[in-house]
Amino acid sequence: MNIPRRKFIKAGIVAAACAGLPLTIGPASAQKQRSTGRRQEGYFAIPAEVQDDPVSYYSMATFAPYVKSGFLILIGRTWRYMTLVEVKNLSPSVGNEPVKKLDESFSLIFLASRGQKIEQKVYNIRHAALGKFSLFLVPIGRRTRTTPEYYEAVINRRTL
Repeated sequence: MNIPRRKFIKAGIVAAACAGLPLTIGPASAQKQRSTGRRQEGYFAIPAEVQDDPVSYYSMATFAPYVKSGFLILIGRTWRYMTLVEVKNLSPSVGNEPVKKLDESFSLIFLASRGQKIEQKVYNIRHAALGKFSLFLVPIGRRTRTTPEYYEAVINRRTL
């Protein structure tokens, strides 16, 4: 294989320049850490915008007493009624012990009124006791005309 000298030297210079760059696993160049927000060991700081949303402080125990109670979801300009039907623990465990006591993972299953179909996205939600907050809702289960519509919000986070 015959490679011209100029091309060989150019490739060598590029390789040497790339070898001098630090190769670390971390945020991409566009992802800069902000100094605002609470910092958790080994994790990026939690942005102030997220801290302002009450759901960042809600735990599985917060939602458990409100199973079978009504929540209002803002669809367009209309508030629609949904019922919280289940709060499910998703934290990994070995036997009856959680793997890490600092991690929290749970899902909220909502039942919508018949004929009320919503798409997968972030919605504003309101509850009489919990106030107003945002959740990313995803439709779950097989949809037919006769089956009710179920939606799920999964919450994974590191607790302090």
